[in-house]
Amino acid sequence: MKKLTFTLLFTLMAIFSAQAAKVYLKIGEGRVTAESDIAVWAWDDSNNFCTNGWPGDKLTEKETIGTADYFVYTVNTEGSYNIIFNNNEKENANTNRTTEIKGLTGDYTFVLNADWNFTKTEGAPSAETPESVETYTVQLRGAKYSWGTDAPAFTYNKETGEYVYEETETAKLAGDFKITIVDTNTWLHNDEFKGTLNNEWGFKDLYSGGSSANNMKITDAADYDKITLTVKKEGETWKLKIVGEKKETPVVPVETYTVQLRGKKYSWGTGAPAFTYNAETKEYVYEETETAKLADEFKINIVETNAWLSNGAFVNAALNNELGFQNLYDGNNMKITDAADYDKITLTVKKEGETWKLKIVGVKTDKVQITGEFNGWSQVDMVSNPNGTYTYEVEENMAALSEGFGIVINGVFYAGNTVLDLDGDAVVLTGNPGHGKDLTLIAEGDVASVILTVAKDGDNWTVKAATGKTSSVADVDAAGVVIAAANGEIVVDGAQSVAVYTTSGALVSTDVRTRVAAGLYIVRADNVVKKVIVK
Repeated sequence: MKKLTFTLLFTLMAIFSAQAAKVYLKIGEGRVTAESDIAVWAWDDSNNFCTNGWPGDKLTEKETIGTADYFVYTVNTEGSYNIIFNNNEKENANTNRTTEIKGLTGDYTFVLNADWNFTKTEGAPSAETPESVETYTVQLRGAKYSWGTDAPAFTYNKETGEYVYEETETAKLAGDFKITIVDTNTWLHNDEFKGTLNNEWGFKDLYSGGSSANNMKITDAADYDKITLTVKKEGETWKLKIVGEKKETPVVPVETYTVQLRGKKYSWGTGAPAFTYNAETKEYVYEETETAKLADEFKINIVETNAWLSNGAFVNAALNNELGFQNLYDGNNMKITDAADYDKITLTVKKEGETWKLKIVGVKTDKVQITGEFNGWSQVDMVSNPNGTYTYEVEENMAALSEGFGIVINGVFYAGNTVLDLDGDAVVLTGNPGHGKDLTLIAEGDVASVILTVAKDGDNWTVKAATGKTSSVADVDAAGVVIAAANGEIVVDGAQSVAVYTTSGALVSTDVRTRVAAGLYIVRADNVVKKVIVK
C-alpha cells in the first residue's frame, strides 16, 4: 500500500512539474494575411511541439480578454521554446513569416502587424487592453492606376489615425483619380479639386456623388518630385490633405558690382556715370561717344569695395586695340592721348577670380578724299557708299587726270606712281607724299566722265577707274532704250526687263524707276548695260 501511494504521488508531481506555456496572438494594424490562415511552428533544442509538419499548427483557439480577441496556442514544455508565425502555406511560409523568436519561457503576448513585424510582451494580455481602433483599407484608384481592387493602398499610421500615400511618379496624378474605402465601398472625391496643386488647402471635406465629373485631377502634378496624399476619418467625414514637394534648384548668387567711370571730365565722386552689366558675358561695358573726355585723366571705380582700377602702363598711351585684357592695379590715372581721333571708344571691365581686367576698343570712321591737277590739288571728300566703298566722278578737266592725282585717307597721301587703266583692275595704293609719284589716267574718245572707286581690301586700300556718264543726261542707244539718273533716282524707258546692281554685283531693283543712295550703279536694260552715277 505504501508502494502504491508513493508511485501515485510521484506521477502526480511529474505531471504538475511540466510547464504548459501559452502564446497569445493579436492581429494588429495592417494585417499581413487573413486571420484564418495563420499558423505557428514551435520547438526547442530537441523537440517539435507541433502536431503537424511544417508550417506547423493552424491557430483556431481564441480568447476574449478585455475588449480584444486573441489566438491562444499552448506549448507543453519544461524549459525554453522557440516559435515562428507564418501564413500556413507550405510553399510560401518561408517568406511569409516572422523571424525566429527564440528563448521564450512561460507565457507571452504577441501583436502581429504589417510586413510580419510584431511586438511581444512577457505574460498573458491584460484585461485592461484598450479597445482596438477600427481601421480600413484605403486605395488610390484612377486612370493611371486601376479602378479595381488591385489599386495601390494607403499606409495606416496608428499614432495619427491617418492613411498616407506617397507618389513619386507624380505625372500619374494628372489623370483622373478617386480615393476608395474598400471596406464600405465608399468613393471619395471632390469637384472643387480640379486644378493645380495648392498646398494651402489643408484638409478638405470630401463627399460621394458617383459622377465621373467629380474625379480629382492635379493638372501640374508632373512639376513635383513627390506628392503625398493623406486621408483621415473625423466622425463620419473623410478629409484629405495633398502636399507636393519640389526639388529646389539652387540659386547661385551672382556677385555684381557698381562700376563707375570717374575722372576730370566726369566726376571723381559717386555721381560719375556707371558701366552697364551684361549678365551673359559677366562684363561691365561703357560706350563713350564724346571721346575727347578720355584724353584727360580717369580711373575706374568699383563702388562696393571702393577699389580704384588703374594701369601704370596705360598712362598717356595712344589707343591700342591689341592691348586686350590688361591687369590693373592701384596707383596711376589713365589717359588716352588720341581719344578725340575716334568716333566711339568702348571700355569693357571684367572680374576674373580676384583680378579685374580691362579692354578698350576705339572705332574710327575713315575720311577718304581725292586731290589732283583736275581740281587744283584741293582735297575733296569722296562719296561714302553703303557697301563701304568711296566714289568720285570727274566730269570736267578730265585731261588733267593724266597730269597726276592722289587719294588722301585719314590725312595720309596715297598714290603709287601707277598708270590706271580705264575700266581695268583695281590697283593697290601706297603712301607716297609729294608729286612725281602720282596716279595718272588717260581718258580719250567719247568718255564724258570718269568714276574713281576706293575700297578697303584687308590691310590695303585700292583704287579703280571706270567709264562714267553725266548724272543728269539720259543715254539713248540704237535700240531706243533710255537710262537716266537724276534726283536720286535711276529711270529706265523702252526696256522689257530691268536690273539695277551695285558695283559689287548685289541686285538693288528690277523696277523701271528706282530710288537709290548716291553712288555708282550698273544698269542692265534688255541687252543694254550702262554704268550710272547717282548724286
